[in-house]
Order: sequence, then C-alpha cells, then structure tokens
Amino acid sequence: MVGRVITVNNTVIIPTIESKITEFIEAPDFHSTTKEPTSSFQSLIRKTINNSKTLIPPETKWEHINMNPSAPSLKGLIKLHKPEHPIRPVVNWQRAPAYNLARLFTQKIRLLAPLPSRYNLPTISHIGSGFSWLSSALRPDTGK
Repeated sequence: MVGRVITVNNTVIIPTIESKITEFIEAPDFHSTTKEPTSSFQSLIRKTINNSKTLIPPETKWEHINMNPSAPSLKGLIKLHKPEHPIRPVVNWQRAPAYNLARLFTQKIRLLAPLPSRYNLPTISHIGSGFSWLSSALRPDTGK
C-alpha cells in the first residue's frame, strides 16, 4: 500500500495502512447506521434557508445550498514520526450538505466579531515593532 508521510512530502510504502485505517474506523467513536442521513440533512438545510429571510437574502439562497451533497470523505495519513505510527484522520467536508452554509456564517461572524490573533501581522512593516521588547532586553544595563 502507498501512503503519504506527514513530516515530509514523500511517498512511502507501508504494509499496515489498511489495518490502521480499519482499526481507526472500528474504534468506539463511530456508530454505524442503516440509512444514509445526507438526503434528510439536505432537506432540513433547504427548509432552514428558505425560512431564514434576514440572515440569507432570498436572491442569494441558492448559493448556499449544495446541489449534489454527499457524506464527507475520510482518508488517513500515517504519522511516521511517532511511535506505533498512529493515523491522522483527514475529512473532506466540501461535498457535505452544510458546507456552503457554514462558509457563509463564518464570513458573517468574521465581519461582526473579528478575532485578531496576536501572531498575525497586518503588514510586513509591523515586523520591526513586534520585536521592540527584544532590543530593550538585549541592551546592556549601564547602571543609571
């Protein structure tokens, strides 16, 4: 079996990847179901969008409905740098029924309540001011 390595961008041959993925899926965190819930979830999202006139304008509601939804796909990446090579689940949510609606609400929340990160700088010119504490800490004490 061919798998991707997380630490570097190389391809490695791993004989136990199928057993790791099966082991991950059979963990008690997942529950199996007999019915595919995507269609019922999609109809619930359509009803919610149609009833929401203030958050989603009627002329743009079609932009936030995923026309051909499917269940999110799951793939696993092996962490070769860790003991026993655990698996990192990677979920692709782009085909999920609520993906477009979640993107809309994320954009609205960012506009209404921006949460600036102290690790983000607005422009490159702010780099120097970010290290002003370092220059004072490195300056030798003159005893004054």
